[in-house]
Amino acid sequence: MASRAPVSIILRYQGFAISREAEMVTSIFYQAPDTKQFKEVSQTVSKLIVDKVFRKLLETEQEALKEENRARTALNTDNYNFKLVGYESDAASPSYLFQVEPKNPTKFLYRGKIWIDAQDFALSRHGGRAGEKPFVLDQEK
Repeated sequence: MASRAPVSIILRYQGFAISREAEMVTSIFYQAPDTKQFKEVSQTVSKLIVDKVFRKLLETEQEALKEENRARTALNTDNYNFKLVGYESDAASPSYLFQVEPKNPTKFLYRGKIWIDAQDFALSRHGGRAGEKPFVLDQEK
């Protein structure tokens, strides 16, 4: 499979118990099935959140790539329940919006929403609660 150019994502955190916000922009290079490299482009405000939340999230992403974890982390009907909740045609690229719930919650799975591109049916965005940790993940290409 040919490799693709790196994609930039934005990780956003909004605190629950305390009022904190942080953002980290990361460039990701992914080559299926088991190569994912992260390069931090920028971060704002809270070093604590970057170190304790975002970096742990990226470490979990690396762990999920291991062969023994790949089947348990796939975005498919074995791992998730899907519910079509809308269609967004006003975006740059029209998308189907799904609510996703893990069948067996783990640190690798999340509950929230996914946007599926209406033209190529690729995952274009996801947002929700990662694993069982109390933070919100909003990830955009």
